[in-house]
Amino acid sequence: MYINMLSNCAINAIKEMNRVAVSVGYELLYAVLFILQSAEAAKLQPVNKDKERMQEASQKAQELSEAFSKETEKKLSEKMEVSQENKNAQMLAKQERLKEHVCFTYVCNCSDSSNR
Repeated sequence: MYINMLSNCAINAIKEMNRVAVSVGYELLYAVLFILQSAEAAKLQPVNKDKERMQEASQKAQELSEAFSKETEKKLSEKMEVSQENKNAQMLAKQERLKEHVCFTYVCNCSDSSNR
C-alpha cells in the first residue's frame, strides 16, 4: 500500500511537471524527475532489504527442516534395522530351543519304550 501511495504521488508529480514543463523548460523537468526517482528508490531500499532478509530466513528454515527430516529418516531406518535383527535373533533362538526340546523328547521317548 505504501508503495502504491508513493507511486501515485510520483505519477501526480509527473503530471504536474508536464503541465509546467512548457513554461519552465525540459531541463528542470528532467532534474526534478531524477530527484523523484532517486527518492522513490531510496524509500524502496529498506523494503527490498527486508524482503531479502525474509527470503534468506525462509530458505534457512527450509534447509533446517530438510536436514531434520533426513536425520529423522536415518534414525528410524537404523532403528527398524536393529529391530528386525533382534526379531530374527529371537526367532532363531526359539527355533534352536524347539529343536533341543524335540530331540530331548524323542530321546526320552526312546528310552521309555526300551525300558518297557
